[in-house]
Amino acid sequence: MFVALPGLAKADAAKNITVTINSDGSSYSGYRIMDAKIDGDNVTYSLNDTYKDAVLKAASDAKGSSVSSSQEFKEFLKDHQGSTNSTAGEDKTLRKFADELYKELKGKDADVTLKSGANDFSTDKAGYYLLADTTAVDSKSNDTHNYSATLLAGLVNKGVTLNVKSTTPTVHKKVLEGDTDKAYKDRSYVDATDYAEGDTIPYMITGTISSQIKSYDSYKYYFTDELPKGLDLDDSSIVVQAEKVTSGYAKGINATNATKLTKDTDWKATVTKNNDGTTSLRVDLTDLKKLVEDNKISTDDTIVVTYNTKLNENAEIGAAGNVNNVKLHYSNNPYSDGEGTTNNKNAKVYTYELDVNKVTGKEALAGAGFTLYKKDASGEYKEVKTLNPDDAVTGTDSKVKNKYVFKELDQGDYKIVETTVPDGYKKGADVEFTIKATFDGQNSANAKLTSLTVVNNDSLKADTTTGIISTNINNYTGFVLPSTGGMGRYIFLAVGALVVVAAVAFPSLKKKKLQ
Repeated sequence: MFVALPGLAKADAAKNITVTINSDGSSYSGYRIMDAKIDGDNVTYSLNDTYKDAVLKAASDAKGSSVSSSQEFKEFLKDHQGSTNSTAGEDKTLRKFADELYKELKGKDADVTLKSGANDFSTDKAGYYLLADTTAVDSKSNDTHNYSATLLAGLVNKGVTLNVKSTTPTVHKKVLEGDTDKAYKDRSYVDATDYAEGDTIPYMITGTISSQIKSYDSYKYYFTDELPKGLDLDDSSIVVQAEKVTSGYAKGINATNATKLTKDTDWKATVTKNNDGTTSLRVDLTDLKKLVEDNKISTDDTIVVTYNTKLNENAEIGAAGNVNNVKLHYSNNPYSDGEGTTNNKNAKVYTYELDVNKVTGKEALAGAGFTLYKKDASGEYKEVKTLNPDDAVTGTDSKVKNKYVFKELDQGDYKIVETTVPDGYKKGADVEFTIKATFDGQNSANAKLTSLTVVNNDSLKADTTTGIISTNINNYTGFVLPSTGGMGRYIFLAVGALVVVAAVAFPSLKKKKLQ
């Protein structure tokens, strides 16, 4: 709202008035609620008979007492001038007046129409105007327009600039970086990262609030979040808060300056498991306008939704990533039931696969088992998973199950240990290696995995596109003590019996030879 009060100041003498609106793609209908008579540098205002009754009624409603004449209306304006040429810091009584007046005038033919940029008209149209955003939107397109609240402005000078403050809510989606060796407080929110099976993956959605929310009779505000089939949502972990963001992005679970909102009172969540395995999450702020009016939160706050997920067996491996999408839906017209929707924002979680191929020379070899270890923050190797011979699948040889697949891995230091050795073969050497991933485009829609490599070991190969790291582990034949039981035991016993017999018989044979 512009409160450049008429009737109390002088005007710059001019034959034409130029009104510049700093708002892209907008159109405003202007209702001249007071006529202006310009005499040199002096301006005299009087109520426009066309709108007089509506103006006095709206002023009386806003003031809470009667405003019954042109002079009383001028005094009303003077008493409630809360700002000059800006929508910020406006007087709430004057805001109520402007909104109530437009309800009476909406649908009537406008006295002037103003577009974004410069608008010229003659001084015979000078006056005090109520300006309403009446931008037309093509119903067949996906574009939405966030309508400005009504503006009050004295258009009498040769040059007037109306600075329409942008009030379109924005949305962002982030995921906590996947360096799980760090505490939560030491990790940042990013747009792309990697996680492993069993890890808790904290997500954050943020939405800004329209500064014009008080102009609405009621205000819709809700997020629609689509989780891919590779992520399981922990709906008990959902938290909604209003955070004061001083720079950059919200801090989410690490915020120290936030007001936690109450579930089922201030917000509600609806979780739907879809037939294709994806999950839809909708989070509604039940009455955001009331929270602002009650001063529980302010329009400068950011609404923050946090929740946890985990990877499941359907997680995408490699560069495709597990993409989590969100949109913010909000009321976009104080004077109708219009609804705006932001563009889609997303965060991406990546995960990788290790393929261990058991061979002897160039031939596939079955019957092995492996345990994968990962080094923790203390430098000790901790077991990730053990695969036994029955867990093997066929590899390059479709007749031999010699491939062991470890899925859903992230960056870090690993070790492969052969924990089941095929009969007749020596144990393969342990294999130590490091998985390294690079992400580019953080804090943008283009954030993604750009490189997957293995360092410290040339025997493993990594493919960024597929997300697969592969290696061959060779076994060689050699003398191996037989196991207890089975034919090996009888062979061992027979050899032992021969040794005993020889030990007993040898002295007797020697004695006979001497005789």
